[in-house]
This record gives sequence, structure tokens and C-alpha cells, in this order.
Amino acid sequence: MRYIVDRLEGGFAVLERDDLALVNVPLHDLPEGVCQHDCLVREGGEWRVDHERTIERKRRIEEKMRKLFK
Repeated sequence: MRYIVDRLEGGFAVLERDDLALVNVPLHDLPEGVCQHDCLVREGGEWRVDHERTIERKRRIEEKMRKLFK
């Protein structure tokens, strides 16, 4: 399943799943340096940042913002 870091609160990350449900995960369970809006994947009980998806998602958002405020 894929997730997006919605926000960081205290020692937890609030993650949005593909089905739009929100889940709280302790920061110590996530990869070091995880940031708000990072895309995560959980495979085999391990979390990893999907760097390619994160970059592509940020690019799409920036493009939409550029068009919106043109």
C-alpha cells in the first residue's frame, strides 16, 4: 500500500493511505529524515520513501500552482 505524509505531529506522522484513510505512525518506525508530503511504501513490514513518486507528485503540484496563478 502507498501513503503520503500529511503532517508530522510530535513523535508521529499522520499518513494518508491510497483509500484516503488517515493513520498515525510513530516517527521512529519511518525512515530517518522523512518529511511532510513524502510518498511512502510499506513492503514486507518495512517503510521506504518512494523518491521518484515524491518528486513527480511535487512537480505536478507545482505545475498546477503555476497554471492557477498565471
